[in-house]
Amino acid sequence: MNPFGDIRHFAEIDSTNRWLREAATTGNAVHGTVAIADRQTAGRGRLDRAWIAPPGSALLMSVLIDPAVVSLPVDRWPMVSFCMAFAVQEVANGFPDLRTPVSLKWPNDVIVIGDGHPVAYRKLSGVLVEVSGGRLVVGVGVNLQRPAHIDPSLGVAASPVWLCELTNFPVERGAFAAAVLASFATGLDLLASSPGLLLDRYRTVLSTIGWLVGIESHGKTWTGEAVGLDAGGRLVVVNDEGTHHVDASEVLHVRPVSP
Repeated sequence: MNPFGDIRHFAEIDSTNRWLREAATTGNAVHGTVAIADRQTAGRGRLDRAWIAPPGSALLMSVLIDPAVVSLPVDRWPMVSFCMAFAVQEVANGFPDLRTPVSLKWPNDVIVIGDGHPVAYRKLSGVLVEVSGGRLVVGVGVNLQRPAHIDPSLGVAASPVWLCELTNFPVERGAFAAAVLASFATGLDLLASSPGLLLDRYRTVLSTIGWLVGIESHGKTWTGEAVGLDAGGRLVVVNDEGTHHVDASEVLHVRPVSP
């Protein structure tokens, strides 16, 4: 069942994540409440990076999750971001005549590999999960319509991709959001009942496996081969020093590097 029926729309807001955190505290939002904005003035991604999206170009959405309602023990909370990233790629890959398949970069970036561009990958979507008062606020930004003009001063990432570029026709934001929420709900149910099965599905669309990756963590930069995920969703990386289980909360960057 899709519990996300209470959807709040904002023409402009500083941050949908911030609004949901505060609304949950005051009782103005409960499990399943969704906030969607046309424009955010202070949107953020992982590691407090700015998420800039010109008005009308993206799905900017946050969802409030009460782990008790969906029976999620605390050790599975980090994998909620997998559920949202998987939902975005699943819906995107369902578009007819998609020019290039959409995949995932660990832990929760939705990307397109190559696509005729010199960069290793282009980013379609990112996910940010914040814990507040024992609840999870799951924020997602998805590039849908390429703006006619991108102001360089806005700091838009150098290698974004928009879904309309991959489909060659406009993407209706409301329908896309509804499909993502339905898939996200299915993923949460699976995470609660069969986390191993969720990870199996996540692995099938995870491009990071097999990459030689550069990792920045605790002030140290090192490289190794990403060979898999462990049962907790940590990235398993092997190098001359041994096997490492990399926790997303402790990592600044995971990037493909040339061999």
